[in-house]
Amino acid sequence: MRLLRGIKTNKRKALQKKIREDLAAKLKGFAPDQNLANIVENFNIPADDEAEDKRWRRVQRFIELFQEATKLSEQIRQYFENHDKGWTAAQYLSGPEYATNLTFSVDWLEALNGRLNEVYGELYKITSRYPSHPIVHPALLVVASPVVGEHWITKHDNDRMEHAMIAQLLKNDGRWIYRCRRCLHCNRWFFASTEQQKHCEEKCRKAHHASSEEFKIKRANYMRKRRKIEKDREKEEDEKLKKLGMSRFSRRSGQKRRHIPKPNRANN
Repeated sequence: MRLLRGIKTNKRKALQKKIREDLAAKLKGFAPDQNLANIVENFNIPADDEAEDKRWRRVQRFIELFQEATKLSEQIRQYFENHDKGWTAAQYLSGPEYATNLTFSVDWLEALNGRLNEVYGELYKITSRYPSHPIVHPALLVVASPVVGEHWITKHDNDRMEHAMIAQLLKNDGRWIYRCRRCLHCNRWFFASTEQQKHCEEKCRKAHHASSEEFKIKRANYMRKRRKIEKDREKEEDEKLKKLGMSRFSRRSGQKRRHIPKPNRANN
């Protein structure tokens, strides 16, 4: 009966795994553009030379900065959404087109604003390398995510592949850049099929979970309880066998252990 139950359990787990894999494949099929997944996968391939390595690092840095700009903007936006008169804390200033051009009377908001301007400045420095470069700028009073425009200049003649990567990432105001992530376990780049995905593969998810402090504490508590239960069970069993004049060894062998004397070599 236990064997049949185990077979059914294994079949159920296999079916559940297949359903998850099919769902992930379908979600991956709904990716906004397969080119984004290809771009991210290129980061895991060693560069042919130092120049190519620098280009890939610039694109990676651009992704990280864009994601940070989105998070910082969202934090500032949440303050205004939760305070009816929060807009009175903001004041317009003149400044570069890529900056927020705002100042805040609330200290922690001004600190976030300062960091946000630094991020947008570095983004502008990266994108301004391209002949017709996109410009990422904030619109805090309208939306939380950065707004993407275009600024045409003739300054550098960069590699077309790098330029094409940036252009592809910034389609639809870069709304899918947040899906370009690094695996929390192996640090590989991947394009997330779902918003909750944090690991490139299932084995990395399991390994990362097993290495977490929370898992180790739970595992230690579980093993401690299990050893205590087994010890109490053995103690209870020994007491019952003692009353019957038996021991655990005699129970396993089916008879009491007999003492077998060693042969006397002197007599031989």
